[in-house]
Amino acid sequence: MLTKLSIQSQLDKIGKEMDKEVLPSNIPFSDFLKNVSSETKTLRNIFQLVHDMIDYYVPAGHNEYPNDPESINYIKYDCSDLFIKKEDNPFFADRLLANQLVNVFHSLRQGPTKNKMLVFVGPPGSGKSTFLNSFLNKLEQFTRCAEGAMYETVWELDVEKLGLNIDDDFGDNDADIKEMIRGNKLIVPCPNHDHPILQIPKDHRSDLLDSLIQDETVKKHIFTRKEYQWLFESEPCIICSSLKRYLSEKVKTKDLLSMLHVKRYAFNRRRGEGISVYNPGDEILREPLGNYELQRRLDLLFKSSDAVEYLYSDLAKTNNGVMAIMDVKLKNVERLKILHGIISDGIHKVTTYEETINSLFITLINPEDLDKIEKRKSFQDRMTRVQIPYVRDYSTEVEIYRNTYGKRIDQFFLPHVLNSFARIIVASRLSELSVEVSEWIADPHQYEAICDRDLLLLQMEMYVGNIPIWLSNEDLNSLNRDTRRKIINEGELQGKEGISGRESISLFNSFYYLYRQQEPLISINDVLNFFQDKKYENLFSNDFLEALQKFYDFNLLQEIKESLFYYNEEQIQSEILDYFFCINNELGSTIESPRTKKKITVNQKYFDYIEKLVIGANITPEERKLFREDIQARYITKTLNEVRAGKDIKTTSLFKELFAQYKQSLKQDVLAPLVENNNFRLAIKDFKTPEFKNYDKRIQNDVEFLINNLIETFKYTETGARQVCIYTLDNELLKKFPDEG
Repeated sequence: MLTKLSIQSQLDKIGKEMDKEVLPSNIPFSDFLKNVSSETKTLRNIFQLVHDMIDYYVPAGHNEYPNDPESINYIKYDCSDLFIKKEDNPFFADRLLANQLVNVFHSLRQGPTKNKMLVFVGPPGSGKSTFLNSFLNKLEQFTRCAEGAMYETVWELDVEKLGLNIDDDFGDNDADIKEMIRGNKLIVPCPNHDHPILQIPKDHRSDLLDSLIQDETVKKHIFTRKEYQWLFESEPCIICSSLKRYLSEKVKTKDLLSMLHVKRYAFNRRRGEGISVYNPGDEILREPLGNYELQRRLDLLFKSSDAVEYLYSDLAKTNNGVMAIMDVKLKNVERLKILHGIISDGIHKVTTYEETINSLFITLINPEDLDKIEKRKSFQDRMTRVQIPYVRDYSTEVEIYRNTYGKRIDQFFLPHVLNSFARIIVASRLSELSVEVSEWIADPHQYEAICDRDLLLLQMEMYVGNIPIWLSNEDLNSLNRDTRRKIINEGELQGKEGISGRESISLFNSFYYLYRQQEPLISINDVLNFFQDKKYENLFSNDFLEALQKFYDFNLLQEIKESLFYYNEEQIQSEILDYFFCINNELGSTIESPRTKKKITVNQKYFDYIEKLVIGANITPEERKLFREDIQARYITKTLNEVRAGKDIKTTSLFKELFAQYKQSLKQDVLAPLVENNNFRLAIKDFKTPEFKNYDKRIQNDVEFLINNLIETFKYTETGARQVCIYTLDNELLKKFPDEG
C-alpha cells in the first residue's frame, strides 16, 4: 500500500532527475574563457558537435581481423545507444550503413566550415524518417548533457554603465521600461546563436587563444586544423555587431566586454531552436522574425529606432544547428530553391541586412526525386549522398524481428534458423550478379555444394564481416584490401529494391504465427516450406532456397563435428612450429627444431604428411608446393618481424590460420565411426531417459559429450541439440559434404 512517505520519496527522486536537466545560468565571458583554457570542447561548431556526439553514443567498434594486413577496417559498430535505446520508434543500421554513417559524420569536422548538405537517399519503407528522428532526438539530448555543451552569446546590457537616468531619460508613459531599468539589466539573446568567441575582433582572437591554451599540442591542433578555421574567420551576426558598435560609443571596451555573457545553446526541436524539421506541407516563412517587446525596449534604451534592429530569419534559429527537409515534395521543393545560394555562399538576406548562416542541412529524398537536387551546381560541392537502403545484413534483420516481437522468439527456433529466414529477405534486396565478387571468384562452381550460383550467400557473409572457412586457399589469397573494399563499396549501393522493411515484418508475422505452436522447434525445413509458395518465386533466384539448405547443412555439420571433436592443442602447435622451421631448410637435411627440440628429417615424406593434415589430401603436388612457398614467404616477410618485435608466434595471424586449418582437417572423419551405427541415433533419441543406460558405455559417453557441447558452445537447448543431431544423421550430411572440414 502506498503511503504519503513513499509517494514523496518517488517525487523527490523524479525531482532530482529533473534538476539534472536544468542548464546552468548565464556566465560572464571572462569566466567562460577560464573554461576554454582547460576544455577545448567549448570551442566547437555544429560539425564538430555531430562528430563528438557520434563518438559519445557509438563505441569504438570491433574489427574481427585487426592484424590482417589486408584489413579494410570494416568495423562492427554498436549503434544501439544512438538509434535504438530510449527511442519509441528505433532505427536499425546494418553494418554497411553503420560504417558509412560513422565515416560521414566523422568527416564533417574535417571539411569546409561553411554549410554542408547531407542527402539521405532511400526507397519508401527503408526507414529514412525513423533514422532522422532518432538522430535528431539524440543530438538534442546530447546538447543538454555536459559532454555535449554548446555555447552562444547573450548580452546583459548594464543600464547604469550606459549612463542613463531613470527620471531624466524616460517619461511617465514608460513605466515598464523604468521597471526594467530598476533591475539594471536588459537581456538580449543573440538570435543567430553566435559562439561567444566571435564577439572578439578577428585580429585579436589568435592572441587571446594563444594566451589561454597552455597545452602546446592542443594549441597546434586548433591553430592548424581546418576544422577550427571558423574561430579565426567567422563574423558575428548583424545584431551583435550593431550592439557592439553602439556600446563602444557609450562605454570603454572593458565595460563592453563585462556585458558580454555566455549561455548554453541547448537544441529544442519543438521550438525550432538549433533543430528545425520541415515537412512537405509546412508553409514557407517569408517575413522576418523579431521580438516586439525587446525591440521597443532597445529603442527606448538607445533612444533610436534603428540603432539595433532585432530582426532575423527562421534560418537564424538553426544557425550552428541542423535544418532538415523531410522529403523533397510540395513546399519543400521551393524551400530547397531558397537554400540554393545559402548552401554555396552562407549568406541570407533579411530586409536590408545579410545573415551569415553556418548550419548542417539534411535532406531526405526518394531516388526518383534526386534530380531536383543534382541539377543545381551550387549543391554539388557541398552535398554528400548517403544511401539509406533496405537492410542488407541478415543479423540486423534478425534484430528487427527481436525488437518487434521480443527476444523470446528465439526460444521457438533452432539456432541459425532465424538467420536463414533473414537471409531470404536480404536475398530479395541484392542484385543477382555482383560484378566485384565475379571478378574475385574465378570459379564459382567449386562452391555449388555450399553456396548459390550467384554467390549471394557469400556476399551476405562479407557484409556481416565474416570470411567463410570454406573458401579455397586461392580465393583467400586473392582477397586483398582492394577486392574487399570494392565488395563493400558495391554493397553500399545494394538494397534499393526487394522486400521492404514493412513487408519483411508482415512476412515474418505470417511465418511466426504459423509455426510457433508446433513441436519440435522451428527448423530450416519450415522456413523453406514457407517460401516455396509460388507467390514468392520472383523474389530470388531459382536455386537460392536449395542453396540455403546446403549452406545451413554445411554449417550445422561443422558444429556437430566440433562438438564431437577431441584434439590435443599442444600437439598441433608443436607440429606447426616444426613446419615453420623446416620450410626454411634444405630438402634432405636433418635438423633439430629450436622450439620443440625434435629431430626431423626434412624430406618430401615429411612435407606430404604435414601438408595433408593442414590443407587436405585432394590437391596436386604442384598446388602443395605453391602452398609451401606462400607460407615460407609470409613467414619470412611478416611473421618473423612480428616475433622480433616481441609478439608471441602463436598469436600471429599466419600461425592462427594454419592452426585452424589443421584442426579442421582432424575433424574431417570424426563422425564416420558413428553414422553407420544405428544405436548412436537411437541413443540420441533416448538421451536423458531411463532407456539411455541400456546403450554401450562408449556410445553413452559420445552422445553425452556431443549434446553437452552443442548446448555449451553453440547455445542449443537440450531439445534442439537432439533435434539437429537426428536431422544430421537422417539427412546423411556427412555424405553430402565428404570433402569438407
